[in-house]
Amino acid sequence: MRLYNTRGDVDYYRIQVLDEDFKPLKFAIDSGQSNTVNVRFRKFKTVSIYVPSEQSSRVVYICSKSLILRSNQTGSVLSSRICSKVNR
Repeated sequence: MRLYNTRGDVDYYRIQVLDEDFKPLKFAIDSGQSNTVNVRFRKFKTVSIYVPSEQSSRVVYICSKSLILRSNQTGSVLSSRICSKVNR
């Protein structure tokens, strides 16, 4: 998976691996145990995703959700989730 961050207020993305009913599946990414990836402003980040072989046939979607660090600001914060369908 390749992430590209163009938003100055977003530093992290949460990765999800989902089945056809949008239920989460177990997975690991190459940056450690966390499902959160640090992507600095206007940079590409390639992320390797590992799914256990017994669940690999159930993978249908891979999603990323932008995360903004909390600050003292009040009001709404825009967050987006983007899902891509896995080609088989």
